Amino acid sequence: MKTYNNCRVCGSNNVDIFFEKENCFFWYGPENEYLKENLNPKQMNASIYFCYKCGFIGLVVNEQLKRMSNIFYSSPTSIPGTTHGQCSNYSISLTENFFDKYQKLVHDWVPESVLEVGCQAGFLLHKFKLMGTKTAIGIEPGNIEPFIDENGIKIDVRRGCLSKEIVDKSDFDLIICLFVLEHVNDINSFLSIIYDLLSQKGRLLLSVPNEYFALRDGNVGLLNMQHFNYFTPD
Repeated sequence: MKTYNNCRVCGSNNVDIFFEKENCFFWYGPENEYLKENLNPKQMNASIYFCYKCGFIGLVVNEQLKRMSNIFYSSPTSIPGTTHGQCSNYSISLTENFFDKYQKLVHDWVPESVLEVGCQAGFLLHKFKLMGTKTAIGIEPGNIEPFIDENGIKIDVRRGCLSKEIVDKSDFDLIICLFVLEHVNDINSFLSIIYDLLSQKGRLLLSVPNEYFALRDGNVGLLNMQHFNYFTPD
């Protein structure tokens, strides 16, 4: 096995690469003209390393992966496209689809207060405000301007990571964490804060990406370098 420099979680240099594969597919979301012009080729050489100190297993971050990721993040259809001052149509469509499913799931229940962790510009929280939610607060670590609709309704988006300091309210009726846990290093502490912020009968709506197919097929290019955790149904 080859030796990799440092673990991106704990910084230890006691790490080894134990899996390598060439020409892995790099997931970049919906195709568009920007990606056709700039993201070429669309494959990457991927390596997985193991850290003997902290036990982390993850994708080696090399210059090729950094370059491809920067192109992806700059795409107007990427999920984090708003971090570049753009309005990501892909993010909006995901919000629309999710909210439709949410309404079918809970029927007529309108939470009085909603907290969304990793809310981007607050598109989903805006949906809740229009539905009748009185308090809608979002937390977003990215440099994203809060969404303001044509009527001047602005979402309360607080920049940073989840903490009791950044959220000056507790007893939320609903807390939403969509595709967040994979980015969290200390899941136990994160969920402990979530628990403390929920009301006694509050609900937590949580989702994570399913990495089963990427792992089954050995397509490690689908494993995002920003993820600390990789989830499967097991």
